[in-house]
Amino acid sequence: MRSMRAVWKILDRWLWAVCLVLSVACATVGTRGGEGSHIGAGVGAMVGAGIGAVAGGDVQSAAAGAVVGGAVGYGVGWLAERYEVRRVRDEASLAEVYGAAHEDGPPQIHGYRSWIDPAAIRSGTEAGWVSCFDLQVPRDSAVRVVEERVFFDPDGNTISRRTYDYSHDITGSGGYEFELAMPVPPSAPEGKYGYQTRLIVGDQEAIHLAGGFQIARGEGPAERVVSQAN
Repeated sequence: MRSMRAVWKILDRWLWAVCLVLSVACATVGTRGGEGSHIGAGVGAMVGAGIGAVAGGDVQSAAAGAVVGGAVGYGVGWLAERYEVRRVRDEASLAEVYGAAHEDGPPQIHGYRSWIDPAAIRSGTEAGWVSCFDLQVPRDSAVRVVEERVFFDPDGNTISRRTYDYSHDITGSGGYEFELAMPVPPSAPEGKYGYQTRLIVGDQEAIHLAGGFQIARGEGPAERVVSQAN
């Protein structure tokens, strides 16, 4: 009976901590630039609060766990799940540059590039991460297009990794741009960060790109650095 009371006591404190964290997380979500980070922080804090309550058996442990969990959650929120797609060139434009697409051949990918704009980002703001390519496919045929985006902190540790399936956005031959928002939390340390992308089209082997960007607390002009596949 005594052990059951102890368990219920811990559960009660954990639920209290979760309710507190949820109220704070809901209050902070409101701007496009921080939405993913705040949601990630809230979920991370919930998990951290639960771990802290179970491990320490008191409200102080739950609060400490919420802080640690929130920090982990901020790492999750760096890359958004949603992205914007733009078809910037039509089939005829591509045919003028690369020639007509083969009617019975595999998909052809041209000019795959990726960049973060601006290349120097102030912490607490938002950047756009764009990947673009020209694609030629036989008419009335579906093609699988998948891209993995991952970026690293100044020490080379992986911050976030996401895979995006663009297949349902491809409407035939054309030039495409896929942009996602990358909110940078205010607590992000200064330094040179790196990124890698991997593009798979149909059954073709992956095309890899790599580049870097700067996070700083000061303001100043920044040049756009574009990573391009040869």
